[in-house]
Amino acid sequence: KVSQAAALVDGGITDILIANQVVGADKIAALVRLARCATVCVAVDNMTNLKHISTAAVAGGVNIAVLVDVDAGMGRCGVPHDDTDCIVALCQVAFSLPGITFRGLMGYDGHTQEGDAEAREEAVTHSQRLDAVRATVEAAGIPVPLVSGAGSGNIARATQLGSVTEVQAGGGIFCCQTYDKYHKNWEEAQDLPSDRPRLRPCLYILAQVVSSATEGRAVVDAGFKASFPSGGGLPRCI
Repeated sequence: KVSQAAALVDGGITDILIANQVVGADKIAALVRLARCATVCVAVDNMTNLKHISTAAVAGGVNIAVLVDVDAGMGRCGVPHDDTDCIVALCQVAFSLPGITFRGLMGYDGHTQEGDAEAREEAVTHSQRLDAVRATVEAAGIPVPLVSGAGSGNIARATQLGSVTEVQAGGGIFCCQTYDKYHKNWEEAQDLPSDRPRLRPCLYILAQVVSSATEGRAVVDAGFKASFPSGGGLPRCI
């Protein structure tokens, strides 16, 4: 979100990827204001949106970087990986529009983070699809400076597969039990590089036991949202 990026800029970060589409006049105007203070990059998967950003950037006297978003299996945002005509067209226009810097491609693979059997298989497929898209774009005469993707869960496997050159590892900044579990899944199943980045928990919640009326169960005053995300690993008591 632009508002989240603004908080990072206020904290001194000067090069930011907003790994989503920024749509609508108000949000694009906020993006332009942010681009006066930092290098800002956004994802695009729509020609009209891309041109709106270009027009606003020129009017505001700034330059905004873009990554053309490719859906290589996630099933969320992005142009379908096999619609290469659309992907190439977007890249060509982004490369030539005023106020726009074409930075490359984005192919986020949140569905491969967990490291289970299905995720491990899909990670390879996703990587191959991104490689194929990049090759097609470059064959059309458009240089692809970077390919952004992966995340905190599969950072080691993504670097091993090599299709991404920029890793979107943000969610695991504190390495909660969810990401700790994901990394253990990958370690158990894959021969990962010995020099791989290793995450460890660095944020803890201080909670008080408020009830132990039932043997073997303790209830604390930290709620569901404070303790662990939906679908993630249970918090570990220390």
